[in-house]
Amino acid sequence: LAAYVGDLSGVPQAEVGAAGRGESASSSTAGWRGQEEPTSEAWVVFLWGGLSPRDQQSQLLYAEVIRTLAHSVRATGSLAGREFVVFAVGPLLPIVEHELRADGLLVRRLRPEEALPAWRPARATANLSSWFSDRGLAPVFAQLAAWALVDFGRVVVLDADTLMLERCDELFNLGRVAFAASPETHLAQHVVSRTGEHSKSFLLNAAVMSLRPNPRVLDSMKDSLARAEFRWAVEALGLFRMPTFQGLVDQFLLDKSRRHGFASWDASGRFKGCVRGGANGPHDPGSIMGEAELHGTDHCFLPLDYNFYVDVPHLMQVVARGR
Repeated sequence: LAAYVGDLSGVPQAEVGAAGRGESASSSTAGWRGQEEPTSEAWVVFLWGGLSPRDQQSQLLYAEVIRTLAHSVRATGSLAGREFVVFAVGPLLPIVEHELRADGLLVRRLRPEEALPAWRPARATANLSSWFSDRGLAPVFAQLAAWALVDFGRVVVLDADTLMLERCDELFNLGRVAFAASPETHLAQHVVSRTGEHSKSFLLNAAVMSLRPNPRVLDSMKDSLARAEFRWAVEALGLFRMPTFQGLVDQFLLDKSRRHGFASWDASGRFKGCVRGGANGPHDPGSIMGEAELHGTDHCFLPLDYNFYVDVPHLMQVVARGR
């Protein structure tokens, strides 16, 4: 397990699949999707566009970062049989799109209905909307569009500045688990449930996320955002009370889904299940909740190998392998 981190045109709605072949899928297997899932898989990254000279310069830089990431995925053998999708958020320079496609990457433009707008609470002590307005973009949680990739049975979303050192096929081998990401390494955060209960939990890190695409998740998030108490809980997790993608997804999953401990695989890479334990622990490393016990809407933690941090030993490993 090692993904150490440093910072198609249209996809048709997959109502075909099981229904089109006269087959059925059990709700315990399909979870939110309610249908048999496709078997294809993809790596996904997001590239932010923009109109100003500064944003265009940033595009050129991050396009190279993404191509480097794709090269590392390909070099480990983790791209075999999978697509590498680059979600374009806003306008891209033609040369940027050309270079990405020339490397065999799929560039897909974000559609408005595939994301949810960000909001600025009245009590917020900072205004991050200028980051979007400087790029000619509306504030939006663009990463939610990963759930719209219904042509794929599972996708793994990576931050653009991720570097893969070893093959990571296990990230696609999580059975019916709907979502998995590693926990943050800071102290447990204060969270509020839909019933108003107060507790603490380790938040999910959004740099490496394995999920099963499903547009129903977006619909359910819209319903959650209509509730003032849900928005308040998301804001409470954000920096300076500003809602973040990480806080939105974390609060949504705590609200709608069961959280388990670390995912576990055997020596051959076969998914064994998740460590038994709830959002607030305690987790028993010796007790695994097997796939038969997991529900199609459950989520769990990935091991810390997939967290968004890099330390000196990891940097030295990169340098040693690059020689």
